[in-house]
Amino acid sequence: MTETESQCATRRVMLYELMSLDGFADEPGEREWLRDTGSKLRDFLVETIATQDAVLLGRRTYEKWAPYWPNSDVQPFADFINSRPKYVFTSSPGELGWSNSHAVSAPAASFVAQLEQTPGGDIGIHGSLSLARDLLAAGLVDELRLVLAPSLAGNGVRLFGSDDRLQRFDLVDAERSGGGSLARPLVPACNAHAHPSMFRRTCRLGTYPGLGSQGDSRWRNRGRMGSRSLQRAPLSIV
Repeated sequence: MTETESQCATRRVMLYELMSLDGFADEPGEREWLRDTGSKLRDFLVETIATQDAVLLGRRTYEKWAPYWPNSDVQPFADFINSRPKYVFTSSPGELGWSNSHAVSAPAASFVAQLEQTPGGDIGIHGSLSLARDLLAAGLVDELRLVLAPSLAGNGVRLFGSDDRLQRFDLVDAERSGGGSLARPLVPACNAHAHPSMFRRTCRLGTYPGLGSQGDSRWRNRGRMGSRSLQRAPLSIV
């Protein structure tokens, strides 16, 4: 195997989130602004989690989800999140009661950079706003898969906050659901003056299996230029 082929074999880190038109994600009224639970959004979720065999969670998301998902029949996410290894980033490591959960006290960026090099499928980030922002800032998110709801939430925690860096993204595809929501895949764009490590992500994403001429319903990160993530409540899985 050549050096380029070896680099392209690195696991992808994928961020899936739901967002209102005004950019909010972690917001108590989310069930009000996200009303679309149609088949297209479900298909988008199914496609997203199909390649993921590990999940990254922040401690607050873990504490929110752990009492809910083990007893949930909301599919397909319940079976997915309960069965996959879950790496929970916490400053208070200890035994975690949710099956397949592993506490991680190491810095998120260094842990994920090492996890990417191990054999396996894609690595998913679901919810976990602070964790996702840290990984985006470190250039460790390869692909953002966003669902944009046609609603103004009015308040909450925004997906994208202020940053001192210009960040560019490439739109791979977009699809409108029956209820008006948009599934929008996104990848940070690469540029010639970027950090050398961007080559690995450009190579990897450029050769992703199954990418046709019409795209593949994703935004995909072609560089080490970040974005931001959002947090979501358990019942908002579509």
